[in-house]
Amino acid sequence: VVKSGGKTRRAAKMNTLRDWHGDIEEFIDAKQKEEKKAWALIEQGYDGSYNGDAYGSVMYQNENLSVRVSDEFMQAALDGREWWTRS
Repeated sequence: VVKSGGKTRRAAKMNTLRDWHGDIEEFIDAKQKEEKKAWALIEQGYDGSYNGDAYGSVMYQNENLSVRVSDEFMQAALDGREWWTRS
């Protein structure tokens, strides 16, 4: 638990993945997919509050998922070139 702006909140973990990683598309979509699961649980009557069962049972709720974008990736995007991932 961390104090932020005078309020108590859970600490967050930061996960990053480089722009060339083979799992990058799944990584980008992961948090949104889990959010949809939480909303489905809430619609079925699960507690959707801060410490409730809905958000407590899905992944990535206390994590920041960030892509580490390289200069090469940005240049490829500006040039309209394809970008290849690797494993």
